Amino acid sequence: MPLGTIALVPDPKPARFSYDKAKGQIAYASDWAGAAAGNTLGKSTGEPILDLPVGVATFLCSPVAAAKGAIDARKRLSPDKLAECETNLLNAMSEMAMQQRFHDLLIRTANEQCQGRLVSLEKCKETGSGRLPPESVLEARVEELRLERTGSSDTSYRLCIKTRTRLVRTADGALLDDHLAEYRSGTCLFADWTLHDAFQSVAETGYGQLAEQCVNRLLLSSEHPVLAGAGYRQAPASNPRGAVPLACYQAPASSPRAQLVSLSTADAGALGIYSTSTVAHVVIQRPLTRDEAVSEALSDVDYMFDGLNQHPNMLVALPASAAAIPVSLWKQSVAAVRGLSPKTVQEAEAILAEAANQTRPHEELAFQVAQQLAPQISQPVVLVRQSAVPGAEGEATFIQCAARSTLAPLAGRQTSGAYLLSQGAATALEIHVESATLAADAGINPKLALCVEARATLFRSRAGQQLFSCPVHYRSQARRFTEWAARDAKLFREELQKCYHDLSARMVVQLVNRGVLPPDRKAQPTFAGN
Repeated sequence: MPLGTIALVPDPKPARFSYDKAKGQIAYASDWAGAAAGNTLGKSTGEPILDLPVGVATFLCSPVAAAKGAIDARKRLSPDKLAECETNLLNAMSEMAMQQRFHDLLIRTANEQCQGRLVSLEKCKETGSGRLPPESVLEARVEELRLERTGSSDTSYRLCIKTRTRLVRTADGALLDDHLAEYRSGTCLFADWTLHDAFQSVAETGYGQLAEQCVNRLLLSSEHPVLAGAGYRQAPASNPRGAVPLACYQAPASSPRAQLVSLSTADAGALGIYSTSTVAHVVIQRPLTRDEAVSEALSDVDYMFDGLNQHPNMLVALPASAAAIPVSLWKQSVAAVRGLSPKTVQEAEAILAEAANQTRPHEELAFQVAQQLAPQISQPVVLVRQSAVPGAEGEATFIQCAARSTLAPLAGRQTSGAYLLSQGAATALEIHVESATLAADAGINPKLALCVEARATLFRSRAGQQLFSCPVHYRSQARRFTEWAARDAKLFREELQKCYHDLSARMVVQLVNRGVLPPDRKAQPTFAGN
């Protein structure tokens, strides 16, 4: 269904809010038991001769101290103190019950995924705003906020948020969608919910998750990016928003996460392609030298035992030291064997850095997209190239149009997108590289994989409305740092070119096969050349 622009209707009526009555328990029994035992074991006279008998005595007394701490934690707040906590909670719930908090997160989340698709009704009514009338309106409200007890103790309180969204078409008032959603937090002590900003923070998290679910359901089509590269043949994709996981690319159409936000085909006319990036070049993870690896191994051992080998109580320190010594020796031996020499790291790093600095991933990818897209669509392709002048990397300096074979300079600090709009290009395709790394998980000398995350976003020039957004992730086979640098970084340079080709091919397939751009009816060798 072509939903077009969606207007979010304001709602002045706050949500209902309530909470289950608490007994007033002051703390967690486990926390107080552990703290009491730790304080008992940590006692020291400062005299080594006396520390041993004192350590034995405190070791024997620590279970008693832990039991007393657990009992003390179950004590209750005074009636006045409990009433004060309840007042703080009610104030926090009243603040979060205002619908505007949820609405702000809805619009912010929608703008992160598809700019301009979801706007407030007030902005749509502004005179001279230049916006098209909304095709549908969204009624979204928080129905209820409830802090409920899930068990018998005060440590089992959780927040439950219930929301309802209704999507109505403006043309005929037809109800397109009516959906109920619910968020449930983890459990916590009642007194902790009443601390400063504690309730607001959890409620904000719940609103954010509910807003994201609403946006994904109404505006987007899938949760998964399109995957490319040999590195995705080992395991299924799991988290499209975090770091690129090892995953297998599957051919079914249900796999790619193509954010098709309007089913109408893009307008006829020129298609302008330009590139942006959050990274200037490929970021390379440097492996550890032998000395660095040994130093990190010692730090890992200290972190593992958390300073127990230096505990003032000898009955705690001696067993911890006995366990730490073989672990430390093993880790240092592994670090010495796997670590590289400083000279090897320095030489390989210099070669890879030189190769990485010679490439601009966003420009190369945009060029490949234009090259592959031009013969497949009926629109003439316009490619905006970026400046090569130092200090002006963010400015586009000229544009090449294959259809008219022209070269037009951009004035001042005019951006690529603004230039395309001023020249009357019907649609604009932004190729954005979000990250480009040669990296791996933590390790001494791990195998590194080339990982590039990019996104193709199609805009309608006339209204600035996003039509389509497709994220694409690439992951190569993993190789050692020295392998990537061998023979003047030959493998690294070849993998970059393969990455640009494969990513652009995935983007073109999404743009053409889904009917977002009109397919070519005959051969059309028009393209903005390099």
